[in-house]
Amino acid sequence: MHWSYIIPAIIVIVLVIGLIYVNSANHNTTSSLDAINVPTLTPQSLTDVPLFCDQASGCGYHWHVHLDIRIGNTSYVIVPADLGHVGGTLYALHTHDTSGVIHIETPTNQVYTCGQLCEVWGYATCNSTNCLTYHNQQVRVYVNGTLWSGNPSSVPLHQHDEIVLVIGSPIPTSIPSTYQFPAGE
Repeated sequence: MHWSYIIPAIIVIVLVIGLIYVNSANHNTTSSLDAINVPTLTPQSLTDVPLFCDQASGCGYHWHVHLDIRIGNTSYVIVPADLGHVGGTLYALHTHDTSGVIHIETPTNQVYTCGQLCEVWGYATCNSTNCLTYHNQQVRVYVNGTLWSGNPSSVPLHQHDEIVLVIGSPIPTSIPSTYQFPAGE
């Protein structure tokens, strides 16, 4: 056998395997990413997030936002179930499950922000380099697929928005711009 044929063949095989690995590693569905749980530390009281209003007391506004949190392009943070539930207290910003759907139920037509949601989660700081338990890493926010140019904590939460927080690098190659909300939400 001629070594001049075997060595290039081995190099080609290694390159093909490497390309297959890189392409599979860059696939951006959450099913191919590592799931991360961030502790919920909701405080007993918050000054700028009101308590939930139940229908009996006249809850006039009820809308939903979807939140995805990506750690670079390798992991995602699970939005916890029962976020905003503390003992018998329920805040106007809360979740019921781990779908990432944020419920906003309030008696007044007030716009809440991503920063207030982080406060309900128990993390008072969400800016361009710190969010949740992540520090000194770039934080980017996409609203309906468009990069937000301001402070991440100031992102308004509007009905049926798809909010994507990307913490760290590299940026995922695909950023969701919509979310299919269940009927009635």
